[in-house]
Amino acid sequence: METLLSIKFSGPFNLSIPSTENQFYLSALQKDDASKIYSILGPTNELSSDIHKWTRSIPNPYTLSDAEFFISRCISLYTKTLTCTTWAIRNNQKEFIGCIGLALLDESSYNISSDFYFPKNSYEVGYYISPHYRNLGITSSALKLVCEEIAFKGLRLNHLYGMYFTGNVQSERVLEKSGFKFEKVLNNALVKDGKNVDVSCYIRLSGEPPQEPVISKNSGHVYEKKLILKYIADYGKDPIDGQDLTEEDLLEIKASPKTIKPRPATLTSIPSLLSVFQNEWDSLMLETFTLKQQYQQVRQELSHALYQYDAACRVIARLMKERDAAREALANVQAHIAVQPPSDATVSEANAMEVEEEKKGVNDAVIEKLNETSANLSKGRKKRKAPPNLTPVDTIKEFEQISVVPSLHTTSNPGITCIDLDHTENLILTGGNDKKAQIFNRERNKVECQLKGHTKKITDVLWLGRTDSDSGDTVFTSSADKTIRIWKPATKGYKAESILSAHTSEVTGIAVHATKDYLVSVSNDSTWAFHDIDTAQTLVTVESNEVQDGYSTVEFHPDGLILGTGTNDSVVRIWDVKSQQNVASFTGHTGRVTSISFSENGYFLATASEDNLVKLWDLRKLSNFHTLTIEEGKINKVVWDYSGHYLAVGGSDVRIYQSKTWNELATIQENTGDVTDMKFGELAKYLVVGGLDRSLRFFGPNSTE
Repeated sequence: METLLSIKFSGPFNLSIPSTENQFYLSALQKDDASKIYSILGPTNELSSDIHKWTRSIPNPYTLSDAEFFISRCISLYTKTLTCTTWAIRNNQKEFIGCIGLALLDESSYNISSDFYFPKNSYEVGYYISPHYRNLGITSSALKLVCEEIAFKGLRLNHLYGMYFTGNVQSERVLEKSGFKFEKVLNNALVKDGKNVDVSCYIRLSGEPPQEPVISKNSGHVYEKKLILKYIADYGKDPIDGQDLTEEDLLEIKASPKTIKPRPATLTSIPSLLSVFQNEWDSLMLETFTLKQQYQQVRQELSHALYQYDAACRVIARLMKERDAAREALANVQAHIAVQPPSDATVSEANAMEVEEEKKGVNDAVIEKLNETSANLSKGRKKRKAPPNLTPVDTIKEFEQISVVPSLHTTSNPGITCIDLDHTENLILTGGNDKKAQIFNRERNKVECQLKGHTKKITDVLWLGRTDSDSGDTVFTSSADKTIRIWKPATKGYKAESILSAHTSEVTGIAVHATKDYLVSVSNDSTWAFHDIDTAQTLVTVESNEVQDGYSTVEFHPDGLILGTGTNDSVVRIWDVKSQQNVASFTGHTGRVTSISFSENGYFLATASEDNLVKLWDLRKLSNFHTLTIEEGKINKVVWDYSGHYLAVGGSDVRIYQSKTWNELATIQENTGDVTDMKFGELAKYLVVGGLDRSLRFFGPNSTE
């Protein structure tokens, strides 16, 4: 059930059954239920014929594959709509004993006369239960719960239909006990086993009084204004007597005082109140028990950490003692054989050689590689045109949430802080506040592996982007623990092969150079560093007297010869990578710079800040030519699509703008937590978004339209 935790109405819901002390409840269907469904409806159960006799849509004979197909269809519908409308009835051993569900009523499936109408968007309820559990009040209790708590309160329906083959006395009794009223017998309405059969139609109303009552001048019936207006627009008739009805035939009823809503059905008697209090008490006790479990777990973890700390102190003390003993022994040996220790000058010279070897810097070989890559990329970019099959503007305007992957990373420190797509767009790399990185496989719809090792939250994640490796791509992660880890594919998952420790404070961002050989990082210690990926060495660390409050974000220009950095003091700085000199500074923001992004054409730079502004800069003129203002919320991320035609802005919500015109094409507010990172898919076919609600959300055009 982990995949269904974010589905509304997925349960479990306890059923109140006075006739038995055993506990029964409703919950969403699970894949493990297939065998139990087959045991109830399959030919191996002699009593299954009674169920098939009174149901119209269950295959007969029933197979295990029918059960598996039914469950997979229900789970697919849960995930698509984020709402559960079909439930398993379970006993106290959590075993499947029956099923109940709501479905949109299909009028075309019934053969009814012209003088009878089903209101538009009506729902009907269906159910069955194992013969071994009949006559205990389980089905009627489940039906009451579905009507009152889900259909009327949750889905805001004002009525619900119940249909059964005429002659099914048990189903008639269940509907009447659950508050349904007989409406009509539909003669020859359905075909069962090749014969036309009658169907008895029952209906239950929500029981809520109208908030805006109106009365029909023709029939004298009272209706809820918004509901009768919608019905008139659809059918043009009175829903009760079928006579023609228009809006002019309605008169408003002026009630003083206004209608007061009645008490809920669960609060109208002492037994029902006691039941509500019992449920609240059970929930409170369960929460207390869970908190105690978490408390015990934290105590164990703390005890284990203190033990490890004590053991580490003992080991360090022993090693220091052994070191001092070794030094004393070495001094005694030198005194006996008259060997002099190396002079300070020799030690200094050796250390200098070692430092020189470590700090290679951006030498001529590196510069030659940077120039060669830049020349090749610039030549290709000048000839490049917009892809003919780029997602058009009208399609971008229709973007909506097409799928969601909930509950990634842990709940103790919830939230996705950063994401990246690999070159296949099948693997999504995420970093979280829980100190872990995860690789999610879209095709398999599961987390392939977790990258553990950082001791504080992950601040940025990147794929290297090489397509020539059969074993898998390299991964980079940066963290608030001041380190950068380089992960390589291993036999099982990924292994951290190297750790870069060039900074003395939180590493706030990383970027891979177009050569795929170099990595740059920025930190709150007011430095940025240039690293060689193959050797895992820091080639140069750059400090500037103009940067005192630290860097917040970093991005390479598409050609790779210049570097953009955002700072905590609201300034965007452009650097020459070869000379490590600050060649331009963009001022204009008044808050911390949260994100920067170069357009693929190399001409434009988008920057976002905590001042709720997105500024567009022309790198040829070194000027700000346009500013986007977000009136409410915050901005955490800006990102271009690969063609440079669309710019996405994420924070409190997600907005997509068209380049050059800067028209807002779409605003999407499906996220329940702040958006922290985004990536466009190929040809801007979709946008994947990560945020503090622990979910990956995919936005694109609705494929069903």
